Amino acid sequence: MSEVITIGITSDELSRRAERVARARSFQPVDRVPVLPGLYVRYWLPRIGVSFGEYFSDPEAMLRAQIHGQKWLLENVESDLVFNPIAPDFQNVREAGSLGCEIVAPADDLIWVHEGWVRTEADLRE
Repeated sequence: MSEVITIGITSDELSRRAERVARARSFQPVDRVPVLPGLYVRYWLPRIGVSFGEYFSDPEAMLRAQIHGQKWLLENVESDLVFNPIAPDFQNVREAGSLGCEIVAPADDLIWVHEGWVRTEADLRE
């Protein structure tokens, strides 16, 4: 797919946002307190029209959804956001899968740990 994704915000606006955050981080005066929203997959995925099942089952769909999610946030949430990291998204199961826990990926929700393998003190020793 060679779809071009155009983000409808000017580079001047992004520069203003970055400058505001940089000034605040270095304890310099700013025109207002910078706002960096913590809106992630659960919030913006439905707004860009991608299902949880699609997002968590296809790496390319995840990448494209993250770019579209970034676009949606930049264009629709008034803030000082300039960039959110784009990376593989394992939610809260990154370590759990490595420890042998069963991971469940429902089609309509975030991935989660079904059940852990540590149930008794003996399991913990193992």
